[in-house]
Amino acid sequence: MIVEDYPDDVLLIERVFSRLPVEIETMHLDDGREAVKLSEAWNPLDEFFDLVLLDSRLPGASGLEMLKALRMSDPMGKVPIVLLIGASGDDFSEVALGYGADACIVKPLAPEAFMDKVRKIAETWLNLN
Repeated sequence: MIVEDYPDDVLLIERVFSRLPVEIETMHLDDGREAVKLSEAWNPLDEFFDLVLLDSRLPGASGLEMLKALRMSDPMGKVPIVLLIGASGDDFSEVALGYGADACIVKPLAPEAFMDKVRKIAETWLNLN
């Protein structure tokens, strides 16, 4: 699941996933509250997400608020969540990791560097699942 309100970043992430050796189905939400609602409505018989990429700055709520809410919901407790953060430094990354993020990607990056980071993270978690 990609929770990102900036269309160019969504396209970049989807392009990275399309180049991986396995087929990846993505869902895009541009509002973190929708992601929380989706996780709360989850039925245990349904498949859930293998990875969440969550923007740290979303309309209506901060990425940290959404991260905390997602971590508290039953299905999202164990799903890897990668926070996409602005160039605000290591302090924010440490806070995000403390809130339960599995990793952080600082943006904006050059497209190739961004693609390389997203690819490595996706491959790592796909190999674990």
